[in-house]
Amino acid sequence: MTVYHLCLEIGPDGSTQVFVEELPGCYSRAPTREEAMAKGPLKIKEYLDWLSERGEDVSPDAYEIETVVSEEVTGDWPVEEGDSQALFRFDLEPVTDEEIERYLTLMRRLRHDLLELVSTIPEEAMEWRPDEETPRHMKRILEHIAEVEYFYMTRLRQREYVEWPLRFMELTRELTELRLRNLSEEERHEVSYHRPGGWTGRTEPEGWTARKVFRRFLWHERLHMKTIEKLLAKFRELREGQEE
Repeated sequence: MTVYHLCLEIGPDGSTQVFVEELPGCYSRAPTREEAMAKGPLKIKEYLDWLSERGEDVSPDAYEIETVVSEEVTGDWPVEEGDSQALFRFDLEPVTDEEIERYLTLMRRLRHDLLELVSTIPEEAMEWRPDEETPRHMKRILEHIAEVEYFYMTRLRQREYVEWPLRFMELTRELTELRLRNLSEEERHEVSYHRPGGWTGRTEPEGWTARKVFRRFLWHERLHMKTIEKLLAKFRELREGQEE
């Protein structure tokens, strides 16, 4: 018998999301607390099956499930639509090095599964929606996953004003270097065209190569360094004038 501790997040309409402390990412959601709790053991078994299918040694005792509610948080956000804002007591516990490695392993496995799933999607289905009520097509969901992953990283910001932008720059540079160190042969040579971004108002597709990406990275940073230097000079000039 294995005891699993459940954290409940309850919306204003009673809709409930259940998180399992021992199984990161394992959840159930339903219109009522009772329904979400009832689905819990099945979701736990499905998660254990997933671990087992990926080579983990899952004890038979893990399938002998007993659940205990460790905390309930009630909020005013739309839990029924998949929103989650609760900060549980369990979340406040410092993570160990071993736990970090465990989480990263699970993240890698899950991303592998996602990419395998995406490889089965026909191109014509990527932007298809069954009706207007469906908020996102599959391509937009994938974009949303990437955007939210970035959003989660920014939630690690420090309180200190100066430390935060420097830490943010460090994080984005780590991701950038990882990506640019792993360019494929095609990416090193090919020209690709993308819808223009930024504030120019242009609509014609813009051509990009790996060399242009490097050039723009270096240009952009030097350009804004000059802007910072000018702002700093003006600030110092104003400060010196106030002190006279």
